[in-house]
Amino acid sequence: MKKMVAVIIFISLMMSPFASANQVKDIQEALNKAGYYVGKPDGVLGRNTRKIILKYQKDHGLKQTGKPNQETINKLKGMKISPLKTSMEKGRAALKKENYTEAVKWFKQASKQGNAEALVIMAGLYEQGIGVKKNPKLAIKSYLQAAKNGSTIAQTSLGLIYLNGDGVEKNIKKAKALFYKATKQGDVHAKFYLGKIFLDEENYKKAKKWLIKAASQGDKEAQFTLGKMYHQGLGVSKSIHTARYWLKQAAKQNHFEAQKMVDSLRSQ
Repeated sequence: MKKMVAVIIFISLMMSPFASANQVKDIQEALNKAGYYVGKPDGVLGRNTRKIILKYQKDHGLKQTGKPNQETINKLKGMKISPLKTSMEKGRAALKKENYTEAVKWFKQASKQGNAEALVIMAGLYEQGIGVKKNPKLAIKSYLQAAKNGSTIAQTSLGLIYLNGDGVEKNIKKAKALFYKATKQGDVHAKFYLGKIFLDEENYKKAKKWLIKAASQGDKEAQFTLGKMYHQGLGVSKSIHTARYWLKQAAKQNHFEAQKMVDSLRSQ
């Protein structure tokens, strides 16, 4: 299951726009100048920065995403923000055509410029052995560099690597630290993994805390796990009603095992 979620995160990232740390810093400076104070520019697209971007977008009639898309960048006049790299655009186009060799060429070029999205994509390609020879060491190296640039996906992916011991010695302490960093920027997957770690450690209070956070953000694995906890009375008071609620939430997102449990609970 963990491997499957990691692949889903990777695929969704490849198709999504992403601002580099330098671009985020430029955006933060521009927002401050425009009267939308985000604090000291640090190049990290954290919760506060996204909140301010969302307010700016709302005030200026832009599409409200909370993300530094090109429309928002264009609206913030006088900014010295580098345009989206041509290499990234070409890399994404090659990915859509499943021309992985061509995609690798462009993403490597963008990676050399410190583009966090490119670094994470290259890490994923090295990790999966797509378009390049499988190389866990290079995957970790790319993830580390992207994580330093504030990429939550890199932090979560690294956390998974240490959690599972993929190409490195298993290290739960490092995994936790990376997941905690990612949660500070709102990463829902990191919240789920923290919950699972605490559940495995039988620290039910913390497990429940993080699983509820993730489940409330729509993470179906967290919803399914909570459903099982309440069904079994694992660290919580047994409640078929609460179990059914969380299992139904996961089933709505096509979670097969959750749907099976919902069906079995109909007679209870």
